[in-house]
Amino acid sequence: MVPRPSKQDKDVTSKVADNGQLNLAPEVVLRKQIIKVRKKDTLASVAKRYKIAVGDVAKLNNLSLDSALKPGQKLVLMLPGKAGGKNKKATQRNKG
Repeated sequence: MVPRPSKQDKDVTSKVADNGQLNLAPEVVLRKQIIKVRKKDTLASVAKRYKIAVGDVAKLNNLSLDSALKPGQKLVLMLPGKAGGKNKKATQRNKG
């Protein structure tokens, strides 16, 4: 522990300590999604469609920012998902 200067010997009041709050940002979980490039798609148009940064799309796929995309080409995207969400298809298959 670090010693306090004599001016700061008092702790916060009990009322302040009891009513203190800690605000945390919600957890952002990323899910991997593979997409097929459409005709006339660019890195910018794909990034805009999925609301992610162009640089992230390029980096994930080892492409430069000015790379040309071909229809049918597959791209990996990391998209925000919900924490603790269940896969509906897997759940339906397990129900039998």
